[in-house]
Amino acid sequence: LILGVSSIIATLGFDYAVTRYVPYLQAKNKGYEIKKVVKIGFLIPLIVSLSISAFISATAPQLSHLILNGGSHISALLATAITIPVAVAAAVIIGLLQGLRKFSKLALFRFLAQCNRFIITFILLLLNLGVLSVILGWTTFYASLILFALPIIVSGFLKSKGSIYGEIEYNALDDNTTPYKEIFSFSLPIICLLYTSDAA
Repeated sequence: LILGVSSIIATLGFDYAVTRYVPYLQAKNKGYEIKKVVKIGFLIPLIVSLSISAFISATAPQLSHLILNGGSHISALLATAITIPVAVAAAVIIGLLQGLRKFSKLALFRFLAQCNRFIITFILLLLNLGVLSVILGWTTFYASLILFALPIIVSGFLKSKGSIYGEIEYNALDDNTTPYKEIFSFSLPIICLLYTSDAA
């Protein structure tokens, strides 16, 4: 529950925003603008997720007593704190790959990541780690997804021509054309909707 709610809050709806604005800017042939949207789509959720993780880590004993009925689950909370930024980054990557229409690669990456999750979870369960094995299994899933997708994403930033983001190089006249206010106005209602639906 903590992992799910924290990840939704930290993502700030940017995974959905990236999914929408990447093809929108591709249609306008604005490859450089896509790179800026991708950067902000990762940077802001990462900062928020790290802040939430730091809070959970610092208050793990109190949260264990308050939320988990006094049980000693500090290690599970610390594992959750580690998983949150990884989960957020993976969510934005999924949104980016959907926006780039890399559906076959995304399906393959998710399948391989799930295989890794099952293997790690099974091994940790054999070691009698209980709920911690489940959390670390999901950590493995998100981390695997990031590692599989990273070469595609990074190569798009390194190429000025033939990039998956488009072939338009930097143009100073277009430096302020990215609709950041529009992106925020799109992403923030998304997080409210997701949080409300999960709470219900």
